[in-house]
Amino acid sequence: VGNGAMAHPPPRSSSAVLDLLLSLAGQRESALPPAEDRGGEGLSTYQTSSQPVAAWESAYLRFQTREREVRKHFRRLRRLGVHRWPRNACVLDLFCGSGAGLVAIERLGFADVIGVDRSARLLATYTGRFPCFEADGRDLARLASGSFDLVIIQGGLHHLERLHEDLPRVLGEVWRVLDEAGTL
Repeated sequence: VGNGAMAHPPPRSSSAVLDLLLSLAGQRESALPPAEDRGGEGLSTYQTSSQPVAAWESAYLRFQTREREVRKHFRRLRRLGVHRWPRNACVLDLFCGSGAGLVAIERLGFADVIGVDRSARLLATYTGRFPCFEADGRDLARLASGSFDLVIIQGGLHHLERLHEDLPRVLGEVWRVLDEAGTL
């Protein structure tokens, strides 16, 4: 994927994609600590307790300037071959955060884009023209099956607390909302 090629199904097997993503991240199932060692049974990255969420949201908002973040997204999209993507594609930016990727996508000429993130606080900082809504990437029930040509994930997967349980759920939702000829 990093060589400019886009990831296309097949395989749509969550386990095959999970294996690929884990190998790209340098992780293997055997190398991951048990779920209880990564935060406990009742904890989730999307926890409702405001303090842990506020801490990571605040850190995210302080991380870099808006324009610098937009440029970072431009570079990533170029490496992924954005110049080959049809500008009339219906695009989902999943885990869009504060919307820097949405700004980059808009500047590249895309017009039919939706952003989704778990953080209402981060979404509130986005002032662009694309609609955004708060949702957990593991449950995109508000989005119709087969309704997107492209799904872009430039971040957010690292917030999945139980990677082996949550990543297949996220990918299952991505495959569900992607058109049969769609691209992740």
